[in-house]
Amino acid sequence: MAITPLPTAPHPVLACADSIACALDGVLDVDLAMASTAQKRDALHLLTNLADRVEALRLDVIVESVDVAEADSARRISHWLTPRALTGSAPQARAENMATALKHSYPRLRSAVRRGAANLLQAQVVIRALDMLSDDVPLHIRTEAEERLVEACEHFNPEQLRVLGDKILEVIDPATYDDEERKQVEREHAKARAATRLHLTDNGDGTCDLRARIPDGSAARLKSILESFTSPRHDANTPSESRFLDPATGQRLPYDRVRGEAFCALLEALPSDVLPLHGGSTTTVVVTIDIEKLRTGLGVATLGDGTRITAAEARRLACQSQLLPAVLGSDSEILDWGRASRLFKSPQRMAAAHNHPTCQAEGCTVPSTWCEAHHRNPWSQGGRTDLRDLILLCPWHHHRVHDARSYVEYLPNGDVRFARRT
Repeated sequence: MAITPLPTAPHPVLACADSIACALDGVLDVDLAMASTAQKRDALHLLTNLADRVEALRLDVIVESVDVAEADSARRISHWLTPRALTGSAPQARAENMATALKHSYPRLRSAVRRGAANLLQAQVVIRALDMLSDDVPLHIRTEAEERLVEACEHFNPEQLRVLGDKILEVIDPATYDDEERKQVEREHAKARAATRLHLTDNGDGTCDLRARIPDGSAARLKSILESFTSPRHDANTPSESRFLDPATGQRLPYDRVRGEAFCALLEALPSDVLPLHGGSTTTVVVTIDIEKLRTGLGVATLGDGTRITAAEARRLACQSQLLPAVLGSDSEILDWGRASRLFKSPQRMAAAHNHPTCQAEGCTVPSTWCEAHHRNPWSQGGRTDLRDLILLCPWHHHRVHDARSYVEYLPNGDVRFARRT
C-alpha cells in the first residue's frame, strides 16, 4: 500500500505574509470616511508601527537569502530584488546593507525593530552613531552604547537620537570621550570631503541644473549667506517692491525661487580680485555686444562660451567687475575692449558705504557690503565712474533698476525709489 506524504506546512513567515495580504484584501473597499476620529487616530498609529515591523521582517529575509541570489546568478540579493521590486537599485542596496548591519553587528537594535520598539529611521541613526565609534572602543562599551540608544528610541525622534548618538560615549565613558570625539570629528570631516561633489547640467533652455554634496560646515556657511539675502527683515518697506513678490504678477514668490536668486546674487557679489587666476586672468567674463544694443538695452549679447543674455542684463553686469564688454560697431569691429574707468574703485565704494550703510533702495536694509555698485548715469551711455554717480544697490534692486518695467526716482537724500510703470 502506497504511503501518501503529509502536506508540507507553509513556513511561518510565508503564513504571516499571506495573512497580511488577505487582511489587506479584506479592507480594499472600506470607506474610511465613515471611521470616527478616534478610529482613524488608532489606525494611523498601528499602521505606521506595522509598516516598520513588516519591513524589519523583510530585512531578516533579505539577510538570509544569499542562496536565492546564488541560485539565480545574482551577485547580491539587492541585485536580485531590483528588477523584481521595480524600485531602483539604491533602495534595495540600502535595505541589504541595513539588514547585514542589524544581524551581524547590532542584535539588540534588530530585536527592537522587530518588536516595534524602534522604527527604521531611528535604527538608521543608531547604526550611524555606533559605526562612528573607533575600533579602540572596548566591546563592553559598544554593547552598553547600543543598549542605551535602543532604550532612547522609545522617547526620542531620529533628529534627537542623532544628537544623543554623537554624545553617547561622553555619557558611558567620559574618560575617553574627548579623544574619541576628536577622532570621530576627523573621520566625519575626511569622509565628508571625500564625498564632496558638484555637477552642472545644461538644460538647453537658458537654465542649468546644479546638484551638489558638500560638508556640513560649508553648507551651514552657504545657508547663512543665502539667509542674509533672503531674510524678510531686509525687505523693502514698499509692498509693491518686495523682493518676495514676482515683478510680473505681484504674487509672492516661492521660497526656493527666492533662494535660487539669492544664490545667483552671491555669485555676482564675489569679488573677482580675490579669486584664483583662470586662463591668465581672474573670473572675468567677456561679453560681445553691438554698441546700439548696449545703448538702448534692446536685443541680446553673447558671452564667451556662446551663452546669450539680454542687452539689459549686459548693462547691469557691466556695473560689476565680472564682465568685460567687447563693444562692436556697425561693421563688427571692436570699438571698446573694456574701459579703465568703468569699475568703481575700493576707496569709492568705502566712501559710499560710509554715507549709505545699506542698500540705497528706499526702505531696503541689505548691508552695503553685499551691495553692487551701480552707475546712476549708465556707463553704457557714457556715464562717468565718479563717487557722485555711485549708487549701492542690493542684487535684487540692481535687477530692478535695469528693468524697463520699473520707474526709478533718485531722491535728494540719496535713496532710490521704485515704482511700476503703468
